[in-house]
Amino acid sequence: EDIWLGAGEMLLVRGTAQPNEALAVSLNGHVFGNFVIDEEGNFAVDIAPSSLDEGENAVDIAYSGKGDASQPIALTVHVDSAPPQLTLQSAVVDQHATEIAVRVSGEEMPCEVALLVDGQRVSSAETNGEDALTILSIGDVELSEQSAIEVEAIDRAGNRSAQSVAFERTAVAIEVEGQEARDVYGPETPLEIALEAEPDALLDVACGG
Repeated sequence: EDIWLGAGEMLLVRGTAQPNEALAVSLNGHVFGNFVIDEEGNFAVDIAPSSLDEGENAVDIAYSGKGDASQPIALTVHVDSAPPQLTLQSAVVDQHATEIAVRVSGEEMPCEVALLVDGQRVSSAETNGEDALTILSIGDVELSEQSAIEVEAIDRAGNRSAQSVAFERTAVAIEVEGQEARDVYGPETPLEIALEAEPDALLDVACGG
């Protein structure tokens, strides 16, 4: 069984076994200690963070003495004290953004990334563990200058890292021949342009860069 621990976390193993026997625990091939099973068959094995190495640790739990001759319990304990390395493809979004692309590196296993707006989780995804881009959807959330936008990454050991995303509204320049350019913000802003032309003339209106 694989167990993941973050920085400073103690390994806590709880279970049941043959009452009034003792358990022998080894850590990375060395004797760690003996633990007594109470009369109701419950046992508790605690290993402090200072006894565990960064990375992979092998923990074996078996009966000591005359107890049951069954196979020991083998645990693989992964200690990971480093938070995920989270990178945003762009740290700024505007009112037209539909997604945010992120990359997580420095992780052996996939971890979860999530988009939060004003403290509420909008979307989440699991990275593939290969430093590839992961896409987080903004969905139907309307972003504004007041929005608190954050992307977080949490690995299997519970380590967390986060990055803030800024919001900057994009201006659309309107150019009319003979008039000064004007900036219009947002799709709800009405645009009024007064022009003079020959009667019944066809007016071509172009929208674009």
